[in-house]
Amino acid sequence: VGAGFPENGNRGRGLMPSRRAVVALLLGLVSPAWSLTEPGSHILNIGMGGGVPLMDIDLATAGGGRERLGSSGLAAGAQYLYQATPAIGIGLDLAGVRFSDHEHILAQSIAASGGSLFTAQPIVRILLLPESRATPFILGGAGLSYFNANMEARPKPGFAWSDTRTTEVRRLIDKGAAGYAVTLGGGLEGRIGETGLLGVEGRWTYASIDRETFGTKGARTATVFARLGWVFGS
Repeated sequence: VGAGFPENGNRGRGLMPSRRAVVALLLGLVSPAWSLTEPGSHILNIGMGGGVPLMDIDLATAGGGRERLGSSGLAAGAQYLYQATPAIGIGLDLAGVRFSDHEHILAQSIAASGGSLFTAQPIVRILLLPESRATPFILGGAGLSYFNANMEARPKPGFAWSDTRTTEVRRLIDKGAAGYAVTLGGGLEGRIGETGLLGVEGRWTYASIDRETFGTKGARTATVFARLGWVFGS
């Protein structure tokens, strides 16, 4: 008497998606009717994420050697693409990353270094599955960059600056310079509804800088973006 339980073979079946539903979802992602873009269409997207510096800085003026410049920080960017063929898009990419300050404990002082990198680059993006609703892609670009580095230091307790015998915080580096940039990357992007796009992208960027000015030959960063975009025109 009362409510009973289903047989073992059926128990919990109602909580799991059917095989038909899973197959329908997978087929939907590669349906030609929902291809990511069409030739002649335009794509505009914005991205937010984080970047990690991959270069060192010379801390000789603070009594140290070579150490990593800054630490991971916030990255943002915008991108326009014209879809020239079903697989190839060409356009312009703007990106910037601000590195958080990184503290360096040296023999006689405590220093903090940081910086930022901004790039403006014509890019080419290749969709690996152009007829699919979601596709991996690769991209490459080359253009202009602006790099800035800064470093502050203060003597440790019991020490002082040799020239003034004082202990104030001093800004030892605060320099910026323009150069060229090269970017390689890839990711995954999918269609949302009729005009929306959602994706994730990882990239590596090299920017040329003057070794004598910054104590390092080139600014290198690794960046990850989450992107939201729109498709218009055809």
